[in-house]
Amino acid sequence: MHAVIEKAKELGAAIAASEEFLAYKAAEERQEADEQAQKLMAEYQEKRKDITGRMKGAEMTPEKLKGFQQEIQSAMAELSQNETVRVYLEAKATFNAMLTQVNSVLAYYVKGEEAEGGCSGDCGSCGGCH
Repeated sequence: MHAVIEKAKELGAAIAASEEFLAYKAAEERQEADEQAQKLMAEYQEKRKDITGRMKGAEMTPEKLKGFQQEIQSAMAELSQNETVRVYLEAKATFNAMLTQVNSVLAYYVKGEEAEGGCSGDCGSCGGCH
């Protein structure tokens, strides 16, 4: 097991040194230092919480669901108009996509089957990790 833990440490260090992680952390720091961005994020969280609460209390129909989805999308679009927030959300999504790929590769080699995300572990057919 010691060898597995050492490889996990190496993987963790490689992830921490990756462009995706460094860009995410830099964007996060900028976003946290930006008062307007913080205000917008808090407002978005409140709107999302309100919409979620209303969804729980409503008899759901396809029309109502679509309306709630549109409200959330509208709130996200408004939030994304702030450059600092937009850069942060994009960097976070890119980093999360990389982690998903890493988990897919690990799952493939542990289970011997394709994991969600479709990574077969054979980088010859993908090129998405590079």
